[in-house]
Amino acid sequence: MTDAFAHLFQNIALGPVTVPNRVFYPAHTTLFSDASRAAAYYAARARGGYGLLFCSANGDLGRSARADSRVEGYRQIADAVHAHGAKVFLQITPGFHFSPGRDPDPRTAAVEPSVLAPSVKGCMPRSAEARDIQSIVEGVSAEACLGIQGGLDGIEIHNTHHHDLHRWLFHAFNQRSDEFGGTLENRMRLLMQMLEGVREAIGRDIALGVRINHAYDTGAFLESREDALGVAEALYRSGLVDYLNNSGFPYFGGSGSPRGPLIDGAAEIKSRIGGKLPVLSTGDRIIDPRVAERVLRDGKVDMVGMLRAGIADPQIINKARAGFFEDIRACVGAGQGCLGHFDQGWPMMCTQNAAVGYEQKWDLEKAGGKVARVRKVLVVGGGPAGLEAALIAAKRGHDVMLFERQGVLGGQVNLIARSPRRNGFRNVVEWRQHQLKNLKVSIRLNVEVAPELVKEVAPDVVVLATGSIPRRVRYPGSDLPHVFTASDVMEGRLAGKRHVVVVDSSNYYQGTDPVEYLAARGTKVTIVTALPLFAAGASMNDAPVLLESLKDKDVTFHLNSEISGITATTVDCLESVNVPWGTWYYGGQKRAFSIERVDAVVLAIGADPDSTLWTALPSDRYEMYRIGDCLAPRGIEHAVYEGHKVAWSIGDISSEEV
Repeated sequence: MTDAFAHLFQNIALGPVTVPNRVFYPAHTTLFSDASRAAAYYAARARGGYGLLFCSANGDLGRSARADSRVEGYRQIADAVHAHGAKVFLQITPGFHFSPGRDPDPRTAAVEPSVLAPSVKGCMPRSAEARDIQSIVEGVSAEACLGIQGGLDGIEIHNTHHHDLHRWLFHAFNQRSDEFGGTLENRMRLLMQMLEGVREAIGRDIALGVRINHAYDTGAFLESREDALGVAEALYRSGLVDYLNNSGFPYFGGSGSPRGPLIDGAAEIKSRIGGKLPVLSTGDRIIDPRVAERVLRDGKVDMVGMLRAGIADPQIINKARAGFFEDIRACVGAGQGCLGHFDQGWPMMCTQNAAVGYEQKWDLEKAGGKVARVRKVLVVGGGPAGLEAALIAAKRGHDVMLFERQGVLGGQVNLIARSPRRNGFRNVVEWRQHQLKNLKVSIRLNVEVAPELVKEVAPDVVVLATGSIPRRVRYPGSDLPHVFTASDVMEGRLAGKRHVVVVDSSNYYQGTDPVEYLAARGTKVTIVTALPLFAAGASMNDAPVLLESLKDKDVTFHLNSEISGITATTVDCLESVNVPWGTWYYGGQKRAFSIERVDAVVLAIGADPDSTLWTALPSDRYEMYRIGDCLAPRGIEHAVYEGHKVAWSIGDISSEEV
């Protein structure tokens, strides 16, 4: 341990449990629904230096798993984490509908403190009755017992983020007149009953904590800052809990978001209870261990959560301890694979780390990663897909060379990183470039690869990551000189334009990046999209931040609209009327309108694969793959995943597309 981390690597007691350091891996929803997969995932972070990890009763094993299988699942996770000297707690998110061991069924009525408005399920709920309350209290205690039977070290009750239990604390949702409504003491009664039941069930040899809500400026979903602090004080005075874990909204806002915005709220909680209980802080997007050390040194909190940092790089704590900061694969704040996949009900991924969820088979830190037969591998294209393929292939022992037609590596990432909130994406390129340099991979820039050059190099394997070509749909007037692509915007070719129309059918970044880029420079932007929402594909956390960034800018939206023609100064459009999803899908009536005094038009309407080399090369001469946008234009997380997957396939299977 160096003096640089004199605080981070101190142990700490959370009640009866001693944790070997002050950095923890917060609970989150992986949706793996498989114990062995979850165990390998958490084991990789424990091996990487985390002192305490939280698994999720709701998100790791699957809600419908039987009690015996849940015990066995928890045991697998506990054994895997304990093997590396770390501790593991179980976080339980109480819910009257989405509870552990229960399949969510949209046909059943939701249960709320009061019947005020449609629930998150989109239907009118019913008010909780005495038997409902008893059932959920008993259910939480039962789940805690399963976790302890499975060898876990502690239990945490999740009481934030607008989940079922948290809603009982707000007057806005809880207007009951019985002992569970009215005063803060009454609104906390359900939480206290749960804690009493869990403590009785698990005894005093197991740690018990609560994840509570205190945002950095408002107390978030509590009605007041005083309520937020009052909850913390009441929990301390109850004598039931061993620590408090602070969280809140907003805890994520893309790559350009602040680091540790909730720390001050946690510090206020710590002050309010006089430092009598350890206070943890999670959900702060602290991605640098040096920042975590500074927070601990200043005495603001007792433990720092680093979730997204550890998703991107499971070895981040060990690397920090050793001083290998340039080797840390930093979270870029994309939110596409973690939060984005959660929104869509898919297992978690990571833009930076393709091995998330696949630690059992894609773990270069363990034995077995090296290949038995070294192959000569040519990677064509230095975007994220090509860089990842070259990196993993080289780490596995192959002889790798990479050719890139441009003078720099990175491909589209270099343009993406120019967006105001996505500068962190540079690390996708910079980290891989640094690793390839250490591996002494041969990289040649400004090389246009033709079949003759491939024949001259004579590789065993050709990996094509040649990217995509912006699509140009033939609207009337689309060939005019003031019509550009999204890439043109990010390359700075629209400087000086006063009014730009962005035609967006991309559903997310291809449309949002040029809009943010132009709006930040004072350009008037008019958005035309056939979709009912702008950036409909954004995650639940990134979408509000994106729209907030445009709120005070000169931006106009035309939803459910499509363009019909372009002239030198106007854009003619058709708006779908009385059909929510637009005439492009359902048919129906259209209203014509025109946008006047237009200086430029940007077509953010997708891209087509650049498959020129793929079709030109003889498929019977080489083991060939195509990955990333040259297979099908998608997001960076897909490109990195395919590059990673192909690199593990080289030499092990016959030639095939991923």
